[in-house]
Amino acid sequence: MRCGFKIGGGIDQDYNKSPQGYTDNGIYVTEVHESSPASRAGLRVHDKILQCNGYDFTMVTHKKAVSYIKKSPTLSLLVARKGVTST
Repeated sequence: MRCGFKIGGGIDQDYNKSPQGYTDNGIYVTEVHESSPASRAGLRVHDKILQCNGYDFTMVTHKKAVSYIKKSPTLSLLVARKGVTST
């Protein structure tokens, strides 16, 4: 089962070596496949995943993030997007 996106980052990764230029150890969307469920839901490259199905992604390893994403056939993601602010 594929959700149509890839992630990078995690507290076990060195964000200074990130080819995307991320500035922290968060979990980031690095690829969104065209016509995938993730694409249709509006997920974008560089979105930072803060939660997945209620699980906190702010201090998680890359491997743990992947396992939580693969755990459920339906994902509820809370993401932060650069340039989008709430009023």
